[in-house]
Amino acid sequence: MHGLIGEYLERNAGENVSAVLNLLAHHFGHGDNPAKKRDYFLKAAGAAQAAYANAAAIDYFRQALPLLAEGEQAQVMRQLGTVMELVGDWPAAGEQYERALTLAKRLQLTAEAARGEAALGELLRKQGRYDDALAKLNAARELFDSLKDQAGAAQTLHTAGTVAAQQGRYDEARRLYGRSLALCRQFGDRRREASLLSNLGILCMFENDNAGAKPLYEESLGIRRELKDHWAVGISLNNLGLLLSQAGDHAAARAMLEECVTINRRVGDRWALANSLSSLAEATLSASDTAGARPALDESMALSRDLGDRRGIAYLQESFAQLAFLENDFERSVSLVAYADALRKEIGTPRSPSDQARLDAWYVPLAKPAPSLPDEPKRENPA
Repeated sequence: MHGLIGEYLERNAGENVSAVLNLLAHHFGHGDNPAKKRDYFLKAAGAAQAAYANAAAIDYFRQALPLLAEGEQAQVMRQLGTVMELVGDWPAAGEQYERALTLAKRLQLTAEAARGEAALGELLRKQGRYDDALAKLNAARELFDSLKDQAGAAQTLHTAGTVAAQQGRYDEARRLYGRSLALCRQFGDRRREASLLSNLGILCMFENDNAGAKPLYEESLGIRRELKDHWAVGISLNNLGLLLSQAGDHAAARAMLEECVTINRRVGDRWALANSLSSLAEATLSASDTAGARPALDESMALSRDLGDRRGIAYLQESFAQLAFLENDFERSVSLVAYADALRKEIGTPRSPSDQARLDAWYVPLAKPAPSLPDEPKRENPA
């Protein structure tokens, strides 16, 4: 009966099959036609992933996997890992990527092996495991180069550039981003082009060149809006919001960052949500609103700890240090910065010049002794 209903729906849907994909997957899933069951599980999974219906996408991919030939499973394992990574289940995502990579290597599926290495490289980067990430990215690039796959090469150059940026190697990051951008423009990958423009803007901000960052961020946002890439639009809003905050336009910055938080909640990307909450807290602290910043900091820290994002944790410790500073708890503020310093040293991600300048602006006045007037006794500095 389920099979007959599925055939009826399929026959009458015509070109509007996408509107009834969930029904087709449901009925063929309970039917006895393995080919239809497999095809509609995969189609429904892809549609759910594109709509950020993440739980449904994970369920459909899992149901499809046992129905696939071995040579088709590696790609679907990797796709399943991608959704798991988005929702913040990084251990499960890593397991799927490893399974996909092992299978691809055993079956000599070179292109899929390259994609698996690249996916693991990006996940390891997010965890602050930079040496491991670079090893995976180098392996991926060698495979992509052997296949003359320029899109794959652009992907690995892009991620390697972000690793370099987070390690403080800004010239190297700019060079890698530039190579990736040139490739993307050759074959018209607008989505990655927008991401690279955004990352080049981040490098400018790291180096206190906010004027250089602004046009890059705006160009990136324009492309992302044109592509209707809602997740990526959120990333651009995050970056532009920070720029507004540093320019002193705190109200506009907070409005933009609150919109970014809303987008990330809707998309379900817990890592991006942690970042946007951290940015919102930073903008709120810049306006000296300690009560408004604390909930965003607390939620961002909980997410970052759950994910295992050690770089994010280090950055948040510095934001908590600023919060303590504004509350006149200078001892706690200094100890939090010391904790962040130790964590940054452990994972190899130094503070950017702009972030260092921000810290210096807090603490340098405290380090300077209060001047005493001539012929008067020295007085204690209450600070």
